[in-house]
Amino acid sequence: MEGNESEGLIMSKKPTEECLRNIITPKILEQLGVSCYNDLEFDQGSFKIPTKLNKRFSEHYLNFYNCKTVQIDGGKHHLPLGCEVMLSNATLSTSKRPNLGSFDYDNLNCKSDSIIPEGWDSKLNVPQGETYIHRAHIVAHELFEDWKWKEDRDIKYFTQAAWSNLSSQKASIGKNQAYYEWLIKDKLLKDKDLEINYRVQLIYEEDEILPHGTLIKAVCMKKSNLYNVVDQINVFIPNADPRLDINYKKAVFTIKENTHV
Repeated sequence: MEGNESEGLIMSKKPTEECLRNIITPKILEQLGVSCYNDLEFDQGSFKIPTKLNKRFSEHYLNFYNCKTVQIDGGKHHLPLGCEVMLSNATLSTSKRPNLGSFDYDNLNCKSDSIIPEGWDSKLNVPQGETYIHRAHIVAHELFEDWKWKEDRDIKYFTQAAWSNLSSQKASIGKNQAYYEWLIKDKLLKDKDLEINYRVQLIYEEDEILPHGTLIKAVCMKKSNLYNVVDQINVFIPNADPRLDINYKKAVFTIKENTHV
């Protein structure tokens, strides 16, 4: 989850189904577990998946998947794939989210040890300017605090288009990843008896640097009732922004007309 009120004002419109449809290719559909586009339900920028999720358990720590390595135009790229964790009221962070873009600055050598995920373009994330992309956590800091957030960066962070990651409580700018993170946090705050198996998977086409989006699966269970499943979230959030055309294979962002950095 990232973003602030001023960034939210930039997002004057939600992505339409028409502009997002080309992101969902046959290979993406296969990874989402559906046979055709019409199996999905468009909902304010995201796509609900009708598949019922079963009761599922995992460890009470961040279990990041190993990254995969692809070669594109002669260069090697190490791509993060996702994470699974059990969430509860007790896992919610009470500390401030770390700033991935500015820490451990070396004044002598004028260098920063900032997080630089695959596909990053610093021209599209300018302090005090318009922001088109974010350094994104796979699992939001607010849901589960990662005490080792500076380590193993290849598997923990990815380049995400701003719309997908901007704060969107109550779907103020649509149902993006931040909206579902807020929704899950709200459920856990209201019910201390709730435990959630939470999975985030980055969905790529073959041999592309940027994911087309994130697949979130959340199975909500009541601890006092033998972990009976009471709710679920099964949704695909495109990695997109209405101001950008994105070449996912080469991680090239083109700003559409009438927008600027």
